[in-house]
Amino acid sequence: MLRRSNPVSLSERDRSVDIGGFVVTETVRGPSLTLPWHFHEHTNIAFVVKGCFIETIGKRAQDCGPCSLIVRPAGEAHFNQYTRMEARCVIIEVKPERLETFRELSDALESAYHLRGEGLSALALRVYKEFRFIDGTSALAIEALILEILVQLSRRGDANSLSTRN
Repeated sequence: MLRRSNPVSLSERDRSVDIGGFVVTETVRGPSLTLPWHFHEHTNIAFVVKGCFIETIGKRAQDCGPCSLIVRPAGEAHFNQYTRMEARCVIIEVKPERLETFRELSDALESAYHLRGEGLSALALRVYKEFRFIDGTSALAIEALILEILVQLSRRGDANSLSTRN
């Protein structure tokens, strides 16, 4: 069966900000929505703030609930099935110039995987809070928090493709 993927498109409820080589987007998806196969232009880290969905990459489906982190390389095709409640996520896209610098240090963003219940969730939640209430220093705070997330991901060691880690 041939699957077709399209780039992800933002909804009218989504909002983004470009900060220091990263694009931070808050996505809001309604209940019982299915997003067909799609991909993101940039490597990204998605953090589930609220709600639940099932994300399928290849033949593997993962339950993604609050505080889940999903790492996806650029162009990684996936689809999402949302539950009966609204889901809110923050997606951190790593633009190519920042990704090249990171690749010199780690391969932690080279494969898709899912993390749950990690200290990384606390950092991602802080990114989300800064994003929601932007002030004069939020851009610097968000960039610093994203860099800390990348440091923590790189220290985890080799990422197993689409594995769930506890």
